[in-house]
Amino acid sequence: MRVARTNVAKLLLDLRMCSSSRDLERGKRIHEAAGRIAGSIVAANALVAMYARCGSLDLARGVFDRMPCHNAGSWSSLVLGYVENGEGGLGVEIILSGMIAAPDSGIFLAGFKACAGLATKEMGCEIDGTLVKTQALEKAMALHSQFQGSSCGRDYILHNNMVSMYSKCGSLADARRVFDRMLLRDVVSWNSLVMGCAENEEEELALELFGCMGMGENCEPDSRTLVAVLKACAMLAAKEDGCHVDGKFVKLRCVEKVIALHDRAREMGCDREIYVASTLVDAYAKCGRMADSQQVFDSLTSHNVVSWTALIRGYVENGQGELALELFHRMKREGRTLPDALTLAAALKACATMAAREEGKQIDGRTVKVKWLEKGMVVHSQATRMVSNSVQVANTVIDMYCRCGSMLNARKVFDTLRFPTVVSWNALLLGYADNGEAELLKKARE
Repeated sequence: MRVARTNVAKLLLDLRMCSSSRDLERGKRIHEAAGRIAGSIVAANALVAMYARCGSLDLARGVFDRMPCHNAGSWSSLVLGYVENGEGGLGVEIILSGMIAAPDSGIFLAGFKACAGLATKEMGCEIDGTLVKTQALEKAMALHSQFQGSSCGRDYILHNNMVSMYSKCGSLADARRVFDRMLLRDVVSWNSLVMGCAENEEEELALELFGCMGMGENCEPDSRTLVAVLKACAMLAAKEDGCHVDGKFVKLRCVEKVIALHDRAREMGCDREIYVASTLVDAYAKCGRMADSQQVFDSLTSHNVVSWTALIRGYVENGQGELALELFHRMKREGRTLPDALTLAAALKACATMAAREEGKQIDGRTVKVKWLEKGMVVHSQATRMVSNSVQVANTVIDMYCRCGSMLNARKVFDTLRFPTVVSWNALLLGYADNGEAELLKKARE
């Protein structure tokens, strides 16, 4: 018996290593060599988890279906596997189907995360001025009801995830209800609600909650809290009218809040943590303070794609497209960080906004913004693969070509889209209208 336990322990360790490295082929070999040991319910659960972690849901389900019996760990491994592989809907359906006799905290945790994931993918609809992900919310409420009838009701980690889940679904009222009924709240609880407020355009409430932290509950904010509140400030800045200061358009009310939060970050010693700093870069830019934004960026010893994109987009939004494009090319030259869809969209938008200022040349009876068309084509050439994978990037390319007066190139990109969105159509039709090509506009509409 001692040998068998040793063998199982070794198998579990090997499978854990495969899961961490996502080495499917090695996992298959270990499974094949395990023989009867793999029949242990503990080992079988580990196999389900390993195959799911390696992205092979078919093999995970095959092991699960061959098991003579299942325990809570078996179901948790399977449900979490669906969630981690973008099949959260199937995971939630398993929980709600009643097939699991007594779901444990791990199963509910997977379910709540699945609902949050479903919400991020759902388009949603506007209800009383709030974007609500109704399908995900319906599943979330059904899961919550099942959770209330379980023995896991006092697990505050699950309550934290419920707050986040409801926030992602666009139901801050339900998120707040869960939060207010919690007997124990930690910084994660507060962060979930503060971030939920920021993501649901309740920026003032996010700031109010931040001010309440530590009052009576001895719960001090951490770096994640600051990220959430800075995001709220950035969104508030977008709504503020602002005024001209030394030739620059500045959102004075919001910039005061950002400066205070920056000081707080310094006191906490997290002002140079990459995600705090990246959010500061974005917040200062949204307030029209590009010098401060650049200063925060320059203070970092290393940059990630978020910090690069925040600064590039900041220069674009503040009418400094040339600087934005210079930064984009510097990022490419340094080669330490690859641009993502948002970075490329910002670089293309820089070309589009600067093209609007260019006088242009008459070519074959059309006004073409030659300088920025050439620059835009260079960025497009670097984004070819991403254009085919991201409709957002493709839409920005279409808009850039339209603003540069090259409707032929705009139409070529449009025609590569398998499923053009409303934004794609609007960009193309507006391009024809702005470039005085009425006949082509009529044909496009038909």
